[in-house]
Formats: sequence, structure tokens, C-alpha cells
Amino acid sequence: MKFRFNGGLDCPEWILSQIPEIAKTNTNELQALGTSVIERTKAKKSEWAEADTKSFCSEMSVDGLRALKAKIAALLFIFEKASKNDCSCQDLEKELLQLGVPSEHVCVLLELYESNRETLGNSLAGPAVKAPSLTVLRREPLPSATDPSKSHFVRLHTLSSDGTPPTNLITRKEELAQIKLCMEGAVKQFEWLPRNRQFIQRVMTPFNMRCNTCNEYIYKGKKCPNCLAEITFKTDIENVDYQAEHGATRLFDAFKFYQEQERREEVKEEEEKADAMKMLEKRTKMSKIEMEALGHIEELQEANRRHEKIDAIGYMNEVEQKRVLSMAEQMRQQEDDDEREVQRLEEEEEGIPATSSSSFAMPADALAMPTASKTQKVSEMPSKR
Repeated sequence: MKFRFNGGLDCPEWILSQIPEIAKTNTNELQALGTSVIERTKAKKSEWAEADTKSFCSEMSVDGLRALKAKIAALLFIFEKASKNDCSCQDLEKELLQLGVPSEHVCVLLELYESNRETLGNSLAGPAVKAPSLTVLRREPLPSATDPSKSHFVRLHTLSSDGTPPTNLITRKEELAQIKLCMEGAVKQFEWLPRNRQFIQRVMTPFNMRCNTCNEYIYKGKKCPNCLAEITFKTDIENVDYQAEHGATRLFDAFKFYQEQERREEVKEEEEKADAMKMLEKRTKMSKIEMEALGHIEELQEANRRHEKIDAIGYMNEVEQKRVLSMAEQMRQQEDDDEREVQRLEEEEEGIPATSSSSFAMPADALAMPTASKTQKVSEMPSKR
């Protein structure tokens, strides 16, 4: 992965190996150590005396001093690279969290970096001191040597391109071999880590996943809150994404689904553009769909016109009138309706045609007739049975 504070390059392996050691450090000790590193960097002091390391190292052993110096080198690397590459505090915070540094330690480092960003950048902006390389000028035998074939002295000098006078050095051949042996030992001491080593870091997940060990759902940007099982994922350079490799199952990603769907649609459109018959079929199908849509719209408009003829105000008044009636009035009205319905049924059985109360009105003199005459008239009517 590329990191902004390192100039867009990968994070070195030795920095990754020091992240757990930084995480084990107390926040107060980390703040004091970071302050001392920044002050020495601004003062251009690279040497740490034994008295300077006593306050930061509880165990004055070889392993303890070595671990402390490695931690100092890691902090110095982070501060120097972030200042030289003009990395913002937001980017540095995200990248440190991505490397696995705890949030409390990230807050301490960001506070130190933000308060000393300008002064640290100005102190690092000066020209770097670089010694020129040594070149063998000539080999000459020693004048006082008993065996000239085995005893030689080597004359060395430095090649300078800026016009400064060269520096001449003289050493014995045996001493030069001893220096080479010491340098090889120093290189081996610094390269004690194996190549292509894999570091186990507790980083935030780049996508939604489900842990196969504890079946816990882990959302993007979070860490597994339940177990410490190993989960591996690799980069997908073609799609600028990540792929789950081991220990977890990737969940459904809607954005990725939309991307795949758009990609399929683009491929389909390109194929249709290359084939004239497919384009003609597509246009015909679209025209048919448009005609059907227009037909549906006309049907809806006709239905709306029919509904406009309904008297909405009268209907609302009738509903309001029914709601205003009391319970007794509603029951009396129901009884009247029942009596009228019974009377209508009786008249139908006796052969009298049914009439509605609104269309049939009995005259006033008929209401005053005696009951006997009314019965006689009714009996005189021919029966249909």
C-alpha cells in the first residue's frame, strides 16, 4: 500500500515491525520520547548518549537499549518523512491508524507533529551532508616491510565534484581487510530480518466482511471486536479494490454491484452499436413501449374525467349529516326503513305493485276513509293467484 507521509511509497518492513513496540509504550513515555526526538532533530543532534537514554529505558540491558534505539529510529522516520513530504495531519492520522497504531498513541503523535510541523520542516530543509566515496588511488609496498608481497599500504582519496580539495588516507592492506570484515558484520547485524517477511497487524478492514471463526460481522473501517483470528486480504489492482483471501467472507457491496452492472451495460451498448440490426430492434421495442405508455396515460385521463362528474360536495354533506344524527334518531330512522320494507313486501305478496315513498302520495280524503271501506276495496281487487 502507498502512504502519503512516505512520499507515496510503501511503508518499510522495519517500521511495521516497530508498530507493536510503539503500541506497548505508555502515552506519557511516548510523548516525552517524541518531544526529545523532535528537539534533537531541530538541533541536528543525531547521537544519543547513555545518559539521554536512561530516562526512557527501564531495563539498561543490550536488548533494552536496542529496542529503545529502534523505537527512536521509527519515530524519527515518521516525523522526518511526514515533514519533508508536507503530509497533512488528517492524512497522517488515517495512515497511522491503518498501520495499527492505537488511537491514543496517534493523538499524542499528531499533537507533537502539528505543534512542531513548521520548525521541523525548516530544520530539515537544509542541505544534507554526504561524504564522497573512497577510491583506491594506487598500491605501494611498505619500505620497511620484510615481505613486500604480503605487506602493502593502500593510498585512498576522495573524489569531489564541487571543487573542494580531496582527502588522502593511507592504511595497511590488512587493516583494509579488517575494515571490510567489520562492515560486512555490521550489514549482517542490520539485516537480521528475513526477506519477504509477513507481519501480523491489527488494521481496519477495507470492506464489509464476516469473520469465519466467530461469525461476527465486521463493517468497513472497523476491527474485529470479538476474536483475534487471522484474516488476510490482497489488493485488486485491476478494480482498485481488495479481495478476501482467508479467514473472512466478503459481504454484499451495493456500490460494487452497481459498478458491475454499469460495466455490463456499457459492454452491451458497445455490442449493439456495432450491430445495425440490434440497434433497429432496440428502437422498435422502445417505440412500442412508448405507444403502450401513451395508451395507459389516455386510460387514466378518461377515468379521471369520469370521476370528475361525481358531486363531491353533496357526498360530503350527506356523510356529515349522517355523522351529526344522534343514536336515537339513527335507530328511529332504521325502524322506519324496516317498516317501509315490510309494507312493500306485504303489498307484493297481495298483488299490489310496490311503489316508493317518494313517487306514491296518498290523498288527504283517502286518509280519512273508514277502515271497513278500505278493506272492502282491497278485497274487491282481483287476485293474481
